[in-house]
Amino acid sequence: MQEHGVTVSESRGRFSYRTADRTKPISSRKLGDDFSKEKVLAALAENAERKKTAKLYSSDPRPDRISHLIDIQAKLAAGKGVGYEHWAKIFNLKQLAKSMALFTRYNLNSEEELNARVAELQEKRDEALKVVKDLEGRIKANQELSRHVLAYVQNKKFAQQVKTAKNPETFREQHRAELTAYQAAAAYFKAQKITKLPSLKQLEAEREQLISEKARFYEAYREAKKAWMELSTAQQNLASMLRQDERHQVQEGGLHDTDIAH
Repeated sequence: MQEHGVTVSESRGRFSYRTADRTKPISSRKLGDDFSKEKVLAALAENAERKKTAKLYSSDPRPDRISHLIDIQAKLAAGKGVGYEHWAKIFNLKQLAKSMALFTRYNLNSEEELNARVAELQEKRDEALKVVKDLEGRIKANQELSRHVLAYVQNKKFAQQVKTAKNPETFREQHRAELTAYQAAAAYFKAQKITKLPSLKQLEAEREQLISEKARFYEAYREAKKAWMELSTAQQNLASMLRQDERHQVQEGGLHDTDIAH
């Protein structure tokens, strides 16, 4: 109230009001019940809740995406108010409109067609992810092989020199790390049954090719996942709408078949 030139003070549990042109405050008892402490605090609390609700629910939080329908009755039972209910009804209508527009885009005319399309997108997503995982494994194997080839090439001379060293034990102690890396590489090649070592240049070219393929399949996976999530959400929204329609029809005394409407 101060921004409007009114100063509020409290004395003995009552509010008093003083405007800028007065020197003495006016008691709330003289102004009526609407200016009592209880009424004013209640009005302020209501205004604060209204502003909070307007801020939280003034728009669709994800305008470019389809969201799941809100179970309004469950939210009301949990304590949400009238402001939330009004916003949620509008929100649900928007999501249903988006869902129906998506069905039109995919040219889907029945639940069976919708379910088949969702399953198809899910399979496409899973297949792309499977390829990505396989490529990741091959890239990892390539990196491991490259590491051992490099260690083998760099440290092979120490394995040869130890044979001609005047004091092999001293030489081994001085070059323990190099010889250990060489032996580990040789053991790896034996375990993998590798008899002819590829060049590091060859391994690098192969790795770049694998990384390129992974990027391509990951993009396919990402697009398939996005399409699947979008249509799956619309599918669940349709199911929620049909369940609600069935409840209403039961209450009205009859059930009717329902197809996807455009």
